[in-house]
Amino acid sequence: MNGPATAPKGVRLWMQAIRPKTLGMAINPVMLGTALAWVGAWTSNTPIAHPEAPLVILLCAIAIQAGTNLFNDAQDFVNGTDDARRLGPPRVTSQGWALPHQVSAAGLTAFLIALLVDCT
Repeated sequence: MNGPATAPKGVRLWMQAIRPKTLGMAINPVMLGTALAWVGAWTSNTPIAHPEAPLVILLCAIAIQAGTNLFNDAQDFVNGTDDARRLGPPRVTSQGWALPHQVSAAGLTAFLIALLVDCT
């Protein structure tokens, strides 16, 4: 574990772990699908039955992407994939900032949030 002397704490640690720069992979398809649905509804003069649906879908997509990133972080460390030769931003587990079971639990929490948001 070769983490810097000042590891992020609290919210900054978990923001590092969920990799916000990758959340566009979850957001962009939802936004495109929403735009296409709205244009289709507008051009056919059909009212949108559930205008809140895109927000629910967006929250679920973001939570699923975050959970995937968290599990990837933990499992890459456990499998030995993330080591000193790894290029790119630091991963919280390989830096020793969080334990694999903590990061996996955070991933499970993100998936549960997606499930709960979807069930509302």
